[in-house]
Amino acid sequence: MFPFLLFGCATDASYYTLSGQKHTYHRIIYKHSACLDEGIMRVYDEFYRAINPFDSQSTISHVNRNEAVQLDPLFIEAFNRAMELAKQTDGAFDPTCAPLINRWGFGYEERPEAAQAESLEYLKTYVGYDKIELSHDVIVKQDPRVQLNFSAIGDGFACEVIARYLEGQGVRDYLVDIGGEMIASGKNPSGNDWSVGIVQPPKQLGGSPADTFSAILHLSGKAALATSGNYNNFRRVNGKLRGHTIDRGPVTRWRLTC
Repeated sequence: MFPFLLFGCATDASYYTLSGQKHTYHRIIYKHSACLDEGIMRVYDEFYRAINPFDSQSTISHVNRNEAVQLDPLFIEAFNRAMELAKQTDGAFDPTCAPLINRWGFGYEERPEAAQAESLEYLKTYVGYDKIELSHDVIVKQDPRVQLNFSAIGDGFACEVIARYLEGQGVRDYLVDIGGEMIASGKNPSGNDWSVGIVQPPKQLGGSPADTFSAILHLSGKAALATSGNYNNFRRVNGKLRGHTIDRGPVTRWRLTC
């Protein structure tokens, strides 16, 4: 699913819109007496410099290569949040799944060849959130091959970080949309609740979404929404299309959603 923002014509000149494709799709709409775009982008860049596994100079990339690096506060916060979610979900979300994500061709080390059961069995020997911890602001790994990937929660967490910045500047009416994850507060430029249209997904991977909405959601007060669409991110393996949702469970760790 992919969201579209719905509202009428803006009548209040104090609403600003910041949008682009840097790091990922983002659209940030906020009401303020001055433009805050520069500050927003500074926070936005700082966040992705901490947790973007596709940036070879990010904090998480240095950690994955076992290089000495001073952990910045945003990385530490993201790590702690990821580990908390891993424990709450009993590993259904696991930030150490980077080798599996790479193996299927969705990570920062693309491997387009078909994944074989033997290699997956080998990979799972060093995948598991119990194999890594943070001790006195230092990452400690039980196995140096353990690697991190926070992407499953990254965009949503980025929304929280941007929303926190906006509220620190006194902003009360805003919508932060990063990669289809969003946080809304207050009212839109029309003075109404923020409305989000969920695009009707295609019936199969590789198809085009319909021109209609499967639902229109109204975000009242302060609310958050996460969306994800396998049809936007897939690979062809042995002639079959595979979506990007991965099962890291203890039995086979094969594809959960196809």
